Amino acid sequence: MARFCGQCGAPLGNSDRCLRCGWTAPPVSVPKKRKKAVLFWLLFGGLLAVLLILGTVLGVVLARRKNRTVPTGSAEWPPAEEYLSELGSISGRKSASAAALRTEAEALREYAARGFADAELTACFDVNGGYLGEQPVSGGREKHPGYAAIYRTPDGVFWNVVLTADRFFAHPLSYNAEGRWSAPHVLAETGDFLSYDDETNTFYTVEPDAAGLVVKRVGRIDAATLDAMSAQEVNEP
Repeated sequence: MARFCGQCGAPLGNSDRCLRCGWTAPPVSVPKKRKKAVLFWLLFGGLLAVLLILGTVLGVVLARRKNRTVPTGSAEWPPAEEYLSELGSISGRKSASAAALRTEAEALREYAARGFADAELTACFDVNGGYLGEQPVSGGREKHPGYAAIYRTPDGVFWNVVLTADRFFAHPLSYNAEGRWSAPHVLAETGDFLSYDDETNTFYTVEPDAAGLVVKRVGRIDAATLDAMSAQEVNEP
């Protein structure tokens, strides 16, 4: 069973904390009728996959902590670009200093306007890429590269609603956790995906490859859309 970070999409392995961006997965309820099958898959069929994914994640972390060999004649290749290239093709790069970042007050208003007023909003990085932990947003004038809020639908489905720069995305935590798909799925209001890398303090636009990342385009990411979105609909083109 593959599990993925609800913020950057990296494999989680058997950990609830993303080793790449620091995001922590919330508890996710699995419907009773699927519990036995999921537990069986976790204990047997998913064991090898978990070990392989964990090894991959640890390899990425170790690579980020030492000098990397740069191919002759090429510019520096940040680890983020190597990872993101596995999700699709990178079509754009923008420094966070040049991006349209939201203040905490602006982010709270935008989340509330989309029906997420009751969800706790957090930020993990400052404008320079410094890691803050999962810091609750108070509504001040401070800006962050991104924000996240866990939203639970009336049917008990968990989503991570992310505001990256000025764009909203929604990660179906419950559906991804059930091991339905071999690649992470995410809802977006465009056909591409925007990712933030704290080491380079850069936003990357990724044109997804379905083998690495599946982006489901919707008209608007809001509570009404997520409430009505089934796993089958998430997986439809």
